[in-house]
Amino acid sequence: MVEYYVGIDAGSTRCKIIVIDEKNNIIFQKKKAIAGDPEKVVKDLLKEAKKKYKVKAKNSKFGITGRNGQDLKLIDNKYSELLCLAKGSNELEPDTKIVIDTGSFTNKELKLMDDGSISDYIQNDICSSGGGIFLELVCKSLDISLEKMSELALNAEKIVPITSQCSIFAESEVIYLMNEGKSVADISAGVCNSIVGRIVPLVSRLGIEQKVVFSGGVAKNEAIRQMFEKQLRFKLAEMSIDPQYITAYGAALLSKEVK
Repeated sequence: MVEYYVGIDAGSTRCKIIVIDEKNNIIFQKKKAIAGDPEKVVKDLLKEAKKKYKVKAKNSKFGITGRNGQDLKLIDNKYSELLCLAKGSNELEPDTKIVIDTGSFTNKELKLMDDGSISDYIQNDICSSGGGIFLELVCKSLDISLEKMSELALNAEKIVPITSQCSIFAESEVIYLMNEGKSVADISAGVCNSIVGRIVPLVSRLGIEQKVVFSGGVAKNEAIRQMFEKQLRFKLAEMSIDPQYITAYGAALLSKEVK
């Protein structure tokens, strides 16, 4: 008898695992840095789930997705990230129209139909200037944490524009702005605003409709969320789970459909 459904999102830099029961309740979730060895990380996360909840092959179904998940031989059921994003988002927020997913390197924007299927999408994986790695590089330059950046940006007096289109050049620009005497708070606001400025035009091409789900690690930045809402002129959907796990949640849900 199947007791558990396991979704794994092996992304560019981090692997996320989520375990749900028959009623789609989340009973376990954890993430871990890929660190160049996705197969080992997946094995380690599965070992933790097995130890804590007795998750094993005879009582579970498994699904995997993500950039580092497609070539792994540990799990047979492989799904596209777009399909998992749509599935997870629509389950958590019925009637979702738009999904914005911002990961370490990629931005994905999906438009969903009334039944939750994908009608259109845009994916940008050429430049990381609108992704999490961009934030991490700038935080390193400013010597602050990601959480601190969000806090500072929310309390900034003004937004200092970040004009560079490349993550590396933007990092240099931030150092220049600091040397010019700009405050860390105002620079942080500019960095967060630049993320929004990269993504909103992409979403606009799909035709913005309520309701909008914001997914991925960058979605945990409250300053960026609020800037999105200001530009969109409506509230983003409030998620009941950590937005970084939405894709893994979708993979778990899809595993339930396997006969």
